[in-house]
Amino acid sequence: MNFLEVNAALIMLRCNTYLQVRGTEDSLGKYKGLSELTNKLDDSSMDNWAIQEMTCRSGQIPLDPYAARYQKLLNILDAGDVLRTVLDLSIAVFFYPEFIDYLKEFFDKGVNLSLAYQLEEISFPDEKEILKQADKLSLVFGLDLRKMPLLYQNIAMDDRVAGYLMGSDEPMYRTSLFGYMADPSDELHDAFIAKELIEAGTEFFAGGGKILQLSGRGGRRFIARHIAKNLGRKTLFLDMREVSNTMGENFAFTRNELIREAIFQDSGICLYGLTDELLKGGSEHETEILEKSFLIHILRAHIPVIMCCDLNIRFSGRLDDFGYRVLELKYSLSFDERKKLWQGFSSMFGFDINPEEAAMRYHLNASETYRMVRGLKDVDGDAGEDKNVALSRLALISSGIADSMKLGQIFYPKTRLGDVKMNPELAETIKNAIGSARIAHVLFDRWGLSESYRYGCAVSVLMSGPPGTGKTMTANAIAGELGIPLYQVNLSNIVDKYIGETEKNLEKVFSFAEKTNVVLFFDEADSLFGKRSEVKDSKDKYANNEISYLLQRMESYSGIVIMATNIKGNIDPAFMRRIRYVIHFDTPDADVRRQIWESLITDRVPHDNIDIDYLAEQFRDFTGSIIKTVFLNACARAAMTDGVLSMAHLIYAIKAELSKGSTVNFSVDMLGKYSYL
Repeated sequence: MNFLEVNAALIMLRCNTYLQVRGTEDSLGKYKGLSELTNKLDDSSMDNWAIQEMTCRSGQIPLDPYAARYQKLLNILDAGDVLRTVLDLSIAVFFYPEFIDYLKEFFDKGVNLSLAYQLEEISFPDEKEILKQADKLSLVFGLDLRKMPLLYQNIAMDDRVAGYLMGSDEPMYRTSLFGYMADPSDELHDAFIAKELIEAGTEFFAGGGKILQLSGRGGRRFIARHIAKNLGRKTLFLDMREVSNTMGENFAFTRNELIREAIFQDSGICLYGLTDELLKGGSEHETEILEKSFLIHILRAHIPVIMCCDLNIRFSGRLDDFGYRVLELKYSLSFDERKKLWQGFSSMFGFDINPEEAAMRYHLNASETYRMVRGLKDVDGDAGEDKNVALSRLALISSGIADSMKLGQIFYPKTRLGDVKMNPELAETIKNAIGSARIAHVLFDRWGLSESYRYGCAVSVLMSGPPGTGKTMTANAIAGELGIPLYQVNLSNIVDKYIGETEKNLEKVFSFAEKTNVVLFFDEADSLFGKRSEVKDSKDKYANNEISYLLQRMESYSGIVIMATNIKGNIDPAFMRRIRYVIHFDTPDADVRRQIWESLITDRVPHDNIDIDYLAEQFRDFTGSIIKTVFLNACARAAMTDGVLSMAHLIYAIKAELSKGSTVNFSVDMLGKYSYL
């Protein structure tokens, strides 16, 4: 007989003896299975059982694996005589189901605290003692502390406890619903950065610390796994977003089940998913709930804990009693750190990526960079997509494009500077802005100018001029030349009537743009960057606060930002001082208008003789946008009629445009020598 069988037989004999003293002879007789088990007890089985018992009592680990696990379960329960009786009764009922019928026949009850006290000859247990015992039982047997009376609540061993006693280390399937178990034998790649945090965390736990908080974003779970590996300890990773979904009736049961699993596995626990949203910005109320409902229970079970928090908050002094420390990940990585990540991950996945260029282009943290490089496996070798575009798409996905799409739109421009017709002086200024963006990492990282220019590292461009003069097209061309996406901000979703929400939305926009190296584009920028007004009421005050926030955020921004406005004078002077390139778009002159017409009338468009000089000289108020509208309408009319574009089609479209009255009033004389058409 093994150790558990002997325990089951002994508790049955104990019940039989208890009943004999009270006049019931041979209570086990009619229960064949129970009689057969108790009759199997012999001197050899009892001697072996006694040896294992003595070994356990001396604090040593017994050789019998069943005895060792039984003793560990007693330790978890911190079991005295009453709880040991509960455990033995539960073992007997689980492995010999007819024992429950026996208990109900002779004791009129199943397994509960009342029966254990009865067998221990304790007639009137103290209420405080009952609560204390029930609290211990709740961890292993799922006793519900809210249901009264606790003394008579049914206690049953589940499959996981029985499996553990029998030698199984297979976690209960429900554990996978909330997280996963990491083993120290698992292969982990080298930590390319933040090695000092891993060393500090390892030393903290080795020195007796119990709860470590990793604050910030970017590789916290990876750091936790390295710490656990250094300590040679398993770690149960739990997603608190999933655990919090059980808040309510089943929460305590789920929590205890997870804690019990960590104890069975002799593992630590890492809590992740402690987001800004989940903790309500680190409010005292939410952190206190987490402490009381979860953390304290884990720590009382002597389980080391690592918490991965988005915010650098500090929990109350209750945690200090257990040994508590906070380590903070860097909010943003340096160029050299980003370069190390790209070198490491590129080598790990076998991709030929220029780490210096990638580090310059993308300001991602460690976990985002990992996801981005790993994602290249799915797009590597695709013939249909440029590698830079593929990388940009992956950067957007890795850094949370879904939330940012609510506040703007992503474009992958095919427009280049050569497609935009403008005077040479204007083109030169734009080329300078593009060049500044390309060599920004040389200036601020290699040459060390970031020390002298801690603020104002952004390549900021303000484009002003009448509608239709090419501002939006130029913004697309800048992004196209740089080979990066354009993120056009949706101002209607940015501005919010509630106090502080506009600033929050702007912060999301700037952070997203900074991470992913998109060109940040504010069209009609004067609605956000407009002049501050005299404070006459609360609306003026809060509007000015928004502008003040924008000024501060622009100073700390390190990416590329383009602002477009129809009237430069509407922009607040404080912004003007911080903008590196101010470009004014006038209505195009005759030479530029000629270039625009020539760029449209290509060999692919069937056409007869077109008087481009006339078109360029005659309509001096036409902007590039108007010219394109006229040309498109003329082509449509030509395609619907004789299929060849002619001056007649163009004059018809010009007349229609002039007749709109939105820019100039129409008269036949304005058509000049082609008015007869």
